Amino acid sequence: MNWKLPSIPFRLQLPAWLKTTMAVLFLLTLISFVEKRQADKRVKKVLIEIDHEGDNYFVEEEDVMDLMTGDGSALVVDKKYSHLDLKQMEKKIKSFKFVSDAQVSKDHKGNLKVFVKQRRPIARLISSNGAHVYVGSDGTTLSTSEKFTSRVVIVDGGLCSRLASETYLASEEGKPYLDFFRYLDHHKFWKVQIAQISTNSKGELTLYPQLGKQYIQFGKPELLEDKFARLAVFYKKIIPAKGWNTYQRVDLRFKDQIICE
Repeated sequence: MNWKLPSIPFRLQLPAWLKTTMAVLFLLTLISFVEKRQADKRVKKVLIEIDHEGDNYFVEEEDVMDLMTGDGSALVVDKKYSHLDLKQMEKKIKSFKFVSDAQVSKDHKGNLKVFVKQRRPIARLISSNGAHVYVGSDGTTLSTSEKFTSRVVIVDGGLCSRLASETYLASEEGKPYLDFFRYLDHHKFWKVQIAQISTNSKGELTLYPQLGKQYIQFGKPELLEDKFARLAVFYKKIIPAKGWNTYQRVDLRFKDQIICE
């Protein structure tokens, strides 16, 4: 009679720490392999997206390419991923004053993706010497461009030379004017209705609307909510009752009053 020993299944039980170590080593090897393939990949195409918030077109795709490549002296297409310095590219793009932010990334298809956010003008200053500059929503001052003109409120008068200074707009004295421009920009009706602002040596503002023949003496850029609330009363209640051409001057300088003349 042939005797057979019963078969006993054998399983190698690895300690938990060894399993974890092997898994980590496998993951590191996989990451290294992927990174090597990515490093050897070359740029096939540059995809540029520009944020045109507020219908501003101060920055164009060719501007971005020129900034990235040094006007063509350092070409990007067909360059290895490993030879790209994305942070340096972002820095070059952001050196253009109309650019507030830039992000450059690469994908697995060989595309270099560039996103550009523009600075947004909220007022245009005309100094006594005829020079024009924009005030950006972040308080930067921007030179005008031959490529594009932004439709924003025009500001003239004796204070413009000071308003054209970023340090002045950031100061305790100048910040209320920046807040005023921002207020107009954030309220659709006033942004459309107020076409021009004149300043005087005392720092007072006179507003000239798109509709109506009257000018509005606003005074210093303070108590904005209160003054614009009173101006809203003028348009909603006084104009319908008296007509558009009845008054030439509206004065909001005195608290709780709307003086119409």
